[in-house]
Amino acid sequence: MIKSIDWRAAGTGAAVALAILEPPVQIISALKVDDTTGSESYWWVVGAVAVLVSFAVGGWVAARRRPATPFLHGAVAAAIAFLAHLVLRTLVKLAMGDDAALAIANTVLVGQIAISLGVIGAYVATRRHARSAT
Repeated sequence: MIKSIDWRAAGTGAAVALAILEPPVQIISALKVDDTTGSESYWWVVGAVAVLVSFAVGGWVAARRRPATPFLHGAVAAAIAFLAHLVLRTLVKLAMGDDAALAIANTVLVGQIAISLGVIGAYVATRRHARSAT
């Protein structure tokens, strides 16, 4: 199964996902780092939307590049983007002097959501491809 992955297609999808995800998330986290629990800014909603949209769009891009195996490539693109985001966030936290400890359950859950959104994006790509083919 690993041999059937087109890493260029998955990498392109991951790059698109990161291009959508990182700017708003990094800016918001830098500006709103002092928000206290219970009185957070509404800017975090923009970050959450960026997270949801980015993985789906990344999965869509990867699936469009490999229509023979769209779900595999959508999931792989989202997984690559999630892992890259996780590494980047950890490095940023370390640079800011924060504790870089990860909540394992939270990380696994967000990773699963990211991969699921990549598959949903791939599904949208296959539906659009099927419509255009008829």
